[in-house]
Amino acid sequence: MQRKIFIWDIPVRLFHWLLVAAIAYSWYAMEILEDLNQHFIAGYCALTLVLFRIVWGFVGTHYARFTNFIYPLSEVVSYFRNPSGKARKQYLGHNPAGGLSVLALLAFILIQVSTGLFSTDDYYFGPLYGLVSSATASTITEIHHLNFDIITVLIALHVAAIVFYRVVKKEKLIGAMFTGGKLAKGEVQKPITSSKLILAAIIIGFCASGVYLLSNASIDSEESSAEYDFY
Repeated sequence: MQRKIFIWDIPVRLFHWLLVAAIAYSWYAMEILEDLNQHFIAGYCALTLVLFRIVWGFVGTHYARFTNFIYPLSEVVSYFRNPSGKARKQYLGHNPAGGLSVLALLAFILIQVSTGLFSTDDYYFGPLYGLVSSATASTITEIHHLNFDIITVLIALHVAAIVFYRVVKKEKLIGAMFTGGKLAKGEVQKPITSSKLILAAIIIGFCASGVYLLSNASIDSEESSAEYDFY
C-alpha cells in the first residue's frame, strides 16, 4: 500500500526553484544582456540562498537536514553498484546519489559566488576586489569562469538523473519538489508536520542582511575603489 506524505517543506522548495532562477538569470545577464551589474545582483541572490540552505541543513525540517542524506561510504558504494535495482529500503528523502548531488552543487555554487566577490574584467570590480592584488584577482576570475563549467556539468548530470528516475524507477522527483509530497511504500514513514516558516524567515533575513552589507562593502584598492550595490 502506498500513501503520499509531506516531506519537502516550503522553504526547501522555494530555495530550489529560486536558485534555479538565480543561476539562469546570472548566465543570461552575463552572456545575453552583457550587464555585469545584473549579473552581480543574481550572484548576491544565489549567495543568500546557498547560505540559507547550509544553515537549514542543520536546523531545518527532518528531510532537509544533512544528517538525513549524508550516508556512510559503504552505503553510497552499494547504491551506485545497483542504482536501478530494488532498493533494500526506500529513500523517501535524498538517496545516496541525490545527497552527493546536493552537496556538490552547494559546494561549487558557493565557490562560484565567493570567487565572484573578488573578480574583475578590468572595468568592473567585485566588492572584495580591494582585498587582493590585481594578479590574484585575475587568477580568481579565471577560477570563477572555469568553475561555472563544472556547475554546468553538475546541472546536466542532475537533469539526467531526474530523467533516469522518471523513466527507469518511475519516481516523479520534479513533482515532489513542487508539491512537497512523495509516495511512501511499505514501511511506515514519518511526514514532516511543519515547514518552520518563522524560523526560515529569520534565517533568510539574516543571510540577506549579511549579503547586502557585503555587496555594499567599500574596500579601496590601487586599481579601483568601485563597489557594487545590491540594488
